[in-house]
Amino acid sequence: MKNRLLGVLSITTLAAFAAQSSAVAGEAFTEALANGKAYGDIRLRYEMVEQDNTKKDADGLTIRTRLGYETGEHEGFSGVLEFEDVRVVAGMDDYDNKLGFHTQYSAIADPETTELDQGFIRYKSDAFNAKFGRQVLTLDNHRFVGHVGWRQDRQTFDGLRVDVKPMDDLTIMYAYLDERNRIFAEKFDFDSKDHLLNAAYKTPLGTVTGYSYMLEIDEGTDNSLDTIGLRFNGSTDLNDIKVVYTAEFATQEAESGANEADADYLFLEGGVVIQGITAKLGYEVLGSDNGMYGFGTPLATGHKFNGWADIFLNTPDEG
Repeated sequence: MKNRLLGVLSITTLAAFAAQSSAVAGEAFTEALANGKAYGDIRLRYEMVEQDNTKKDADGLTIRTRLGYETGEHEGFSGVLEFEDVRVVAGMDDYDNKLGFHTQYSAIADPETTELDQGFIRYKSDAFNAKFGRQVLTLDNHRFVGHVGWRQDRQTFDGLRVDVKPMDDLTIMYAYLDERNRIFAEKFDFDSKDHLLNAAYKTPLGTVTGYSYMLEIDEGTDNSLDTIGLRFNGSTDLNDIKVVYTAEFATQEAESGANEADADYLFLEGGVVIQGITAKLGYEVLGSDNGMYGFGTPLATGHKFNGWADIFLNTPDEG
């Protein structure tokens, strides 16, 4: 009888402890949700396009509203939910928004849209960080992977990103992307099977980065675009002058059905910073495969580099 009573008491104690632990965990989780922070921004944007072609000159005035909420942290976990909305202002929509609207005008790729911009769960510890869901993803200087922030509907990706820091000066990032949410509302979003690997090591003179970006649109055909590269970026102080420098090289293999092509990429840049003023000189080459294929960067913030006139966002076959 005594042993049975002890057993009952033990089970009752364990049940009470489990209930208490569950309640404490629930309270902590609720507190993490409640103690987050809301954020947002509004951007009014005007763009005018004049081109010497058969299209009419374009004018577009749009406003983007972005609202989000980031939870507090609970045992390393947190989350973000963020929406964006783009609207035409004062009826100034005399432009081709790339969705078949007002095609008699030149293009301004800012269509009206309301969509989920980001929605992900994050886990973070001292040497490990992971995000799962829809997220902004930028690498290095955005030349290969960026958010195209120039446009109102920025580029995001659906997938998993993992950052590992095995030592103080080394960071390794891997991401698998299964959807590219591009800048044209949702009409031209792509299902994908993209693998991104980026490893950066800091040295006293700068950061050495090696990367491998294996891209493929998930449409049932062979269309791989594989890029492997090495980048060095840093700065050195010489008395009151800071010298800045970057060198990068990458090679690319493209496959489309039975067609295969190769092209190389080269970027060199140097400059100085004197009393807060920066001056740089750069040389960049997006190569070609004998005029049949030009080096491609489909996930890049292309406008940042050679897209001011929206003419060279896609590399010509001649490179």
